[in-house]
Amino acid sequence: MARRRKACSFLIKAQEEAIAWDLTKCGNFRKDYFKPIIIPTVPHMPWVEHNIPIPPGIYDEVIRIIKEKIKIDIYERSNSSYQLKCSAS
Repeated sequence: MARRRKACSFLIKAQEEAIAWDLTKCGNFRKDYFKPIIIPTVPHMPWVEHNIPIPPGIYDEVIRIIKEKIKIDIYERSNSSYQLKCSAS
């Protein structure tokens, strides 16, 4: 176990510049290098999932976090049948 921990520590230290320690440093692969992946599906009736209600006491904080992640492209808008129906606006 100690060897694994030491190896993991070494790898993290060696690749420190490649790890996004801050959400503003996260990104996506450039589309001119890697085309978006299209996942084929079979025709079917989408399942329905209701959103989990956000407690009023943390609502503003949750919305702030969601908006921040949309802004830096961690979350993206979708018209998928399986998207959560909540809105960050």
